[in-house]
Amino acid sequence: MAGIIVGPKAYISELLREVFRDFGGVISPFNAWLILRGIHTLHVRMPVHCSNAQRVAEFSRSAPEGRTSELSWAPQNTRGTSWRRSR
Repeated sequence: MAGIIVGPKAYISELLREVFRDFGGVISPFNAWLILRGIHTLHVRMPVHCSNAQRVAEFSRSAPEGRTSELSWAPQNTRGTSWRRSR
């Protein structure tokens, strides 16, 4: 993943010592290109992912084993009210 780190100096110093040592502070050009390519197509892929998740949840709900599934955006989800309020 790529991004920036913002925070108090003590927090940044801790990251420099531990996280950067393990993962490095700069991504390779190829990894940057892969992330950029993925971001460019995200708007195309997300509706398909959501549609597939909906189909799996509906199948799971109707399965004879009686399994349940929870999707935060589904109207049948009683626990999704806090998610809907926060949007």
